Amino acid sequence: MLVVLANAQGNYKKVCYFANWARYRNGSGSYWVDKLDPYECTHYIYGFAVLSNVTYEMTVYDPWADIDLGGYATFTGLKTKNPSLKTLIALGGWNDSAFSTQYSELVSDPVKMANFVAKALAFVRQYNFDGLDFDWEYPGDPGKPEDKENFITLLRMLRDAFQPYNLILSMAPSCSIARAAVSYDIPALGEIVDFVNFMAYDIHGAWENLTDHHAPLYRRDFDDDTTDVIISESVDFWLAQGFPPQKLVFGLPSYARAWTLADPNQHGLLAPAVGAGAAGQFTG
Repeated sequence: MLVVLANAQGNYKKVCYFANWARYRNGSGSYWVDKLDPYECTHYIYGFAVLSNVTYEMTVYDPWADIDLGGYATFTGLKTKNPSLKTLIALGGWNDSAFSTQYSELVSDPVKMANFVAKALAFVRQYNFDGLDFDWEYPGDPGKPEDKENFITLLRMLRDAFQPYNLILSMAPSCSIARAAVSYDIPALGEIVDFVNFMAYDIHGAWENLTDHHAPLYRRDFDDDTTDVIISESVDFWLAQGFPPQKLVFGLPSYARAWTLADPNQHGLLAPAVGAGAAGQFTG
C-alpha cells in the first residue's frame, strides 16, 4: 500500500471545505469534524462564519455546534495529529452573502472596515485558525460597481493585519468570466491573497429546464459562445489577467446535480426537465 501524506509545505495545496451543517443530516449521513482525516488535505476550511448586519463583524454562525459541541476546537485540533496541516475559517458563503447587502455596506465605510479587520484578526486568533477564507458572493451584485475596488481595499487591510502573525488570507471567486469583470480586480488579488479557491461548479442546475453537467471542463459542440461558462476557459482568463498560477486552487465538486425529466425516455445531456430531482436520503 502506498500512503501519500499531504504536506502543506511548498506550493502544492489540496484545499478541502468542511460544511458544519453536515452534522444535521439524517441518520448515518450525519458528518462531523471528528471524521476528518488530518492527512487527507494540506488545508481544511471550516464553513461558515457570517457577517453581522448590525455590527459588521465576523460572528459564529452556529454557536451550539461550532462552540458548545467543539466544532472549532476539534477542527483546529487536527493539527496536533498533523502539524503541517493548515486550518482556516471561511466567512460568508451563498446563504450569508448572495442575498444580503451587509458586505457591500461593510466595504463602503472605512470605519466599518477598520473595525471588521481588528475583530476578524481577534476571531481567527481566538479560535486558533491559521487564516481566513473570504467568500463573498459576489462583489458588485446587484448594481454596486464600487464594490470591486472597495473589496480590494478591505483585503489589503486584512493582509496587513495578518502578516505579523503569519496568517493565511484566501478568497473564493466565481469562475464566470462575466462575473470577474464586475467583481474582481484579478491582478490586485494576485498580489494580495495567498491563494484563491476557484468555485468551478454549479454552472448548471435544476434552476434550468435542460439537464447538463454542472461543471463542464471543456467547451462542447452545443455550448453558446457568449453565455456558457466553461471552466478551462475561465482558468485561462484568470491566468491571462496575470493571476499567479501557483495561487489558483481549482475547485473540484464531489457531488452531482439531479433533474426530474419531462419525459423519462428523453435523458442524457440537454434533456427537457421540469425541476429538481428527488432529494437524497441523507443530504436532503
